Amino acid sequence: MEDEGLMCEMQSMGKAGETHVSAVLVVEDDHVSGYLLKALLERSPLPVSTVEIVERLDEAIGALAKTAYDLALLDLNLPDSRGADTVTAVVNTCPDLAIVVVTGEYDEDQAVNMLALGAQDYLVKGQYSTNALIRTIRYALARKQAEWAARAACR
Repeated sequence: MEDEGLMCEMQSMGKAGETHVSAVLVVEDDHVSGYLLKALLERSPLPVSTVEIVERLDEAIGALAKTAYDLALLDLNLPDSRGADTVTAVVNTCPDLAIVVVTGEYDEDQAVNMLALGAQDYLVKGQYSTNALIRTIRYALARKQAEWAARAACR
């Protein structure tokens, strides 16, 4: 299991202000939503080379063990996990991964809770534009990079 953690290192560590996102994991059990996110990412100006879609938390955990992703777009309600448990499991598996929750319903308390658990941002399906998704991804990666830098400075 220790070797699996090695894949969780962020690839997106670049110069300050530079967004590098080459690998994205979309964790979404709704086929339409998953493929829409994939299509948006592939047509975006972000340098994304790999977008993998999985439908279950256990598949996400397996994918994180094999591939170094920069970002996860994470649905909260999956066939094998719900709500906070979903975010907690991904954070515990790969603490250095930038996570954007993309869920079907907005609940401000839930959004704040997801951020407290380790997600960098929270989007509601159908309520964001392509530009908002790209901006959210850039900000999520920047927040994760700042977190890394702060941890490194404290060592």
